[in-house]
Amino acid sequence: MAKSQVSDAEILAQIPAATARASRSRRAKPHAQSARYDRATRMLRVDLTNGATFMLPVSLIPALARASDVALAKVEVAPAGIGLHWE
Repeated sequence: MAKSQVSDAEILAQIPAATARASRSRRAKPHAQSARYDRATRMLRVDLTNGATFMLPVSLIPALARASDVALAKVEVAPAGIGLHWE
């Protein structure tokens, strides 16, 4: 079954509704505001938009457990605060 193509005009027409949904989501649910890696404790700290902060050891995250301190320090908050990202 062939996939239908979405036109540029259709995509542009959807942007206002998507922006409104994202705005409602940011107000209703906590999102990541900032993130940093603490080398001394090998902990990842994430500050949320609702004022909460959580920290967890990178050893509990299999994909990060063997990462270097230099690599871990490059943590970034993904767009809209819905995840973390490393290059």
